[in-house]
Amino acid sequence: MKNKLNIFLVALISIGFWSCEDEQDLMFTTPPAEFAILTPDAGTSVVLTPELDTNPALTVSWEDADYGSPTAITYTVEIAAGGTDFENAIEVSTTNGTTITWTVLELNNAAVAAGLTPFVEEALDIRIKSDTGTISS
Repeated sequence: MKNKLNIFLVALISIGFWSCEDEQDLMFTTPPAEFAILTPDAGTSVVLTPELDTNPALTVSWEDADYGSPTAITYTVEIAAGGTDFENAIEVSTTNGTTITWTVLELNNAAVAAGLTPFVEEALDIRIKSDTGTISS
């Protein structure tokens, strides 16, 4: 009886080892998200009038990012002074939608934070970054 129990345990352990996969070859990849900014068009000018600081100044909209499978996506809107290649980008907003509207005051404050002169015509670059998750520590 004791011999049969030992054979059974050895067989069970052997089956357990054979059923395991070698997980060292697993790869995690992030598929590239494809989406584009719909509005405003490149080169669009916006006039910010200080007296109308609560009026809408600019609406930015973009396509939904396509990661190849349905997933919750968080978009981060960043701005930087024109021609700086986003070297000192400022994060302006985070949203789960595909549009954001700034008032005159909000856009002016964001432009100042990006290093532009208040209520003076200068170039401002906008980019949208997408993310499908959060990093927990």
